[in-house]
This record gives sequence, C-alpha cells and structure tokens, in this order.
Amino acid sequence: MQSGIAPTWSPQGDWILYGDNGLKLIAEDGRNVRDLRLRALCAFASDGDHLYCLNAPESDGSRRLRDLDLEGNLIREIGSVANEDAPASSFGVGLSLSITPDGMNVTYAVQRSSANLSMLEGLDTVPLP
Repeated sequence: MQSGIAPTWSPQGDWILYGDNGLKLIAEDGRNVRDLRLRALCAFASDGDHLYCLNAPESDGSRRLRDLDLEGNLIREIGSVANEDAPASSFGVGLSLSITPDGMNVTYAVQRSSANLSMLEGLDTVPLP
C-alpha cells in the first residue's frame, strides 16, 4: 500500500521531489512539474543533477539501484539489492534514501522481524470448556 513520500528539496533548492502514485519533481516556483514515471525511493546527489533511486521490487523480489540524470532522463544501473536487504516498501512517510556527503554511499532503513516461540506451562490448572 502506498502512502506517499515526504517532499525533499534538491541541494540547490530548484526542485522538490515528492510522490504518491509515482515520483514527481516540482519546480520551487510551482510552475513546472515533471512526472518521473518511477516507483522508487530516491535521493538527490550532491550536484542536484542526479537522483539515486532504489526501485520497487522486481519479480524476483530484488531491487535495482539506479542513477537518474535529471537533464537527459538517462538511467544508469549501479547494482542490485537482495530481497532480504531491501526496505519494506518503496513508499512510506519517513522512509528515504540518504547519500553520504562524498556521494560514495547510500543508506536506508531495513525493517527486520523475527518470530520466537514461547511455551506457557500450567495449563492443567485451567479448566477446559
């Protein structure tokens, strides 16, 4: 279920990235809107001319990390992320990618869950219906 992503300003302040049914860029003056036609988690590169995007799951559950050139809309695949290391959702308020200042690393939160078994003793003291 998609709930949208929080708006994110580009480093130069000329674009705002946002989305609810796909990602869009809106110019800071509100006059220009670009539909990126992506379902992904994205973060601006420090130059503001690129977005790094982790796409929605492929059929095998993996996700592709891509570099999107905003000037020419060119997409370059950087690598993939295994299903077990992927974020729980492509869209979620507060869920985002973060690029390190040197532009060499991407971070994001991964939701992990585990199940534990517990045994309750003493049921012989509870009357059965």
